[in-house]
Amino acid sequence: TTSLGHVATMQQDGRLTEIIYSDSGYLSSIWGSSDTNIYAAGYAGVVMHYDGSEWTPVDVPLADQSAKSFPTQDKFGRPLP
Repeated sequence: TTSLGHVATMQQDGRLTEIIYSDSGYLSSIWGSSDTNIYAAGYAGVVMHYDGSEWTPVDVPLADQSAKSFPTQDKFGRPLP
């Protein structure tokens, strides 16, 4: 990924060759096992997959935070805000 959060191809000397994806927002990580199986992830839960011809969004299930119960007191019995 580039410093602007885009996916780009690069030369071995580090020069940017071509931006190949820049539409999903800020991407911060990239991983792939081949040139037809690449994943890029970024802020706000964005995950994209490249199959060798196109980038598609990946639906990533996240835990339901509303079902989680939080303590109302700290370990000394004081109420938490």
